[in-house]
Amino acid sequence: MGQAIWPTIFDNMKPTKHGFLSLKYQRGIFHYGKESYTLIEASGNDFEIANMEGDDLAMPVIQPRNDFQHTEVDWRVSVSGDTLKVGLGLKGIDKKLAYVTVSPSRALANLSSALVVEDCPHDTDTQLNDPDLFAIYTHPLDPGRPLRVDDIDPGVVAVVPVSGKSDLQLISLACGDYYAPIVLRNEACLSCCLRICRESTYPMLVL
Repeated sequence: MGQAIWPTIFDNMKPTKHGFLSLKYQRGIFHYGKESYTLIEASGNDFEIANMEGDDLAMPVIQPRNDFQHTEVDWRVSVSGDTLKVGLGLKGIDKKLAYVTVSPSRALANLSSALVVEDCPHDTDTQLNDPDLFAIYTHPLDPGRPLRVDDIDPGVVAVVPVSGKSDLQLISLACGDYYAPIVLRNEACLSCCLRICRESTYPMLVL
């Protein structure tokens, strides 16, 4: 009888700085189908995501919101020889993005370098007085899309509207470059999070 070990964060799907590298373990081995595996490998197919179709979300950035209420994170599993490969995708979206799989290990790398705004003096749902003209809502599978344009203003912030969905926060962290400059919102208001993005020059905000 062996021992199966995996990151706790992949059980609860809640990105947090405290103990994010903690592990869970059980006596036994990993089974998939009728076979057993001793090696699990994180994998993804998102290397061409920048060339896929997709639009920035057109709503003005004025309040915390979740534009993916009916979208869920989906574990994708495949077999390569004696190795089980696992990745994260989304259920409930269409077009080519529905087939994108991202490596869960990238979420750990990006969480290690992310700035997590735990709270602030204001109510977490407080909206801005006026729309932020230099903030753009974007897709959780491609948070950096608004930043990949020529002559971008240095104050532009790409905002992933997944407020209240910790699993969508996690998959947003798993997208883009390793150690990407991301601000992760917990219970802080939108205004304080945008201010921290600009003061720190971290141009991506995951609500």
